[in-house]
Amino acid sequence: MTKEQTTDNKETRNIGPIEAYEILMQRTIDENRLLTERTTIFLAASSILFLAFVMLSQSSDTIVPILVKWLRIILATLGGFLTFLLYSMNRATHNALEFLWGAQKKVEREAPEFSYMREQGITPQIEGGQFVYGKKRWNIEGTQAVQDKRWWRKPLLFKNASCIWLPLTFIILWLVSLIVAVISYSN
Repeated sequence: MTKEQTTDNKETRNIGPIEAYEILMQRTIDENRLLTERTTIFLAASSILFLAFVMLSQSSDTIVPILVKWLRIILATLGGFLTFLLYSMNRATHNALEFLWGAQKKVEREAPEFSYMREQGITPQIEGGQFVYGKKRWNIEGTQAVQDKRWWRKPLLFKNASCIWLPLTFIILWLVSLIVAVISYSN
């Protein structure tokens, strides 16, 4: 490699804070899109599996009963596995989103290109995780972060909805379906 090629490679590797911020923003948008698409596909697949489960429950007289009982157990197990898969993938995406959000905030706090934001108090100069977990909120009137002690302001139900609440709801539904299927198999 010549000296000129080495210099060119170093110049292309060094990007400024604005470019880094744009890369982080694009990655955040992509991760959010993936999270939404996975959740949508999961809801569609779970709907189809639940529909098949209910239809098998209603049509036990027309089809071979032992086959129906086994299919219901298989569908409930498959639904539980699908829910666990969604939880695992969404948890990984949520962790990546937290990392990207923190990296964006770090660029905003440290880069001289964002000094106007710091001077105007537009962006917090503390770690982003404190805002994500509701420990702090940004005081718009002032230029400081303050502790949020009002419990009703914390987004308890919406926080981690796709990572915790949706999979938890579906795992409970699939466990109940599996229990019903096993009880009907023993009868």
